[in-house]
Amino acid sequence: MLKKEIISINNISKEFKGKKALSSLSFNIQKGELIALIGSSGSGKTTLLNIFSSSIDPTQGEVIIDGKGINEYKSNKVFAKKVGMIRQQFDLVEELPVIHNVLAGRLSQWSTTKSILSLLIPQDKTLAIKSLKRVGLEDKLYEKTSNLSGGQKQRVALARLLVQNPEIVLADEPVASLDPTRSEDVLSLLVSLAKEENKTLITSLHSVKYAKKHFNRIIALRNGKIFFDLPTKDITESRLEDLYSLQELDNNE
Repeated sequence: MLKKEIISINNISKEFKGKKALSSLSFNIQKGELIALIGSSGSGKTTLLNIFSSSIDPTQGEVIIDGKGINEYKSNKVFAKKVGMIRQQFDLVEELPVIHNVLAGRLSQWSTTKSILSLLIPQDKTLAIKSLKRVGLEDKLYEKTSNLSGGQKQRVALARLLVQNPEIVLADEPVASLDPTRSEDVLSLLVSLAKEENKTLITSLHSVKYAKKHFNRIIALRNGKIFFDLPTKDITESRLEDLYSLQELDNNE
């Protein structure tokens, strides 16, 4: 059975103040793929994810999301059902209870009146409880978010994403601020949730070990260009050594 193409980019470039962050990238992503983006800091991973999330526009090139140009999505409500993002900083409101941070995943679907009302009386509470249960935090429903550990906060961000329920999940260094045990825990959960619902998952990672363990395709970036794009099983130590040693040389020029 042919897989559905969910993302296609053609000749994408991005410049910031005359400096190229991405240069002429082209590739396709199929629905349900688990993709890790690797490469040294400054290689363009976050910029690429921000383009996919429509946070920034490319300087040139075309981005197609589920057969439609990304700029054709005029409704935030429609786009939020296609793409959701988890960032390294979690993007949670620390002073609010957990339930409000989880229900933020519904804001694009709600009217302004319902959004304001939910701050007083949480709307769709059953959905929030269900999502928190899936990430093992149902007992933290009314806990102040600032009281949680880093791993728990990232689980709250996952629950918020479950409430949003996008087809494509973007994760920008989702475990960079966590210790190894919690990193493994959060990544395993993220990948498991994506597999269960056949979501497309694209995650930027510094850890090659995690990329090889949890993802079936790895795209390596160097200086804003694709260094390799391969099934995980075809990634060799020599390819990785070339990627990072060449990056070090570039940084020292």
